[in-house]
Amino acid sequence: MARIILIDSDESHAKTVASALARRDHQLTVYANARDLFRRLSDEHIQFTVVILNFSNRPEDWDSLDKLRKLTLMCVPRPGILCLSRSKWGTDVRLQVERKGARLVYE
Repeated sequence: MARIILIDSDESHAKTVASALARRDHQLTVYANARDLFRRLSDEHIQFTVVILNFSNRPEDWDSLDKLRKLTLMCVPRPGILCLSRSKWGTDVRLQVERKGARLVYE
């Protein structure tokens, strides 16, 4: 069982992802945006295995990814970052995401 954080502003999409992860008995916490997660992390220490970010290639997504990368660098063991996208952004965007230490997966 993994402890997973899902950052997804699309409530319908978040429910779909949450349902799929629940069937595999993963422990999931959903945040509508990264700001809520960072606010909570500043108040308390939360341990997690994976962070899933609903990624739309917007400036705020890149900002969230940068902050998540910095956050996970301080964690032991180091959690993985997975960016989910419903749009195919091409190899340049995938490479940029991977250079930030995350994986981009197309749905």
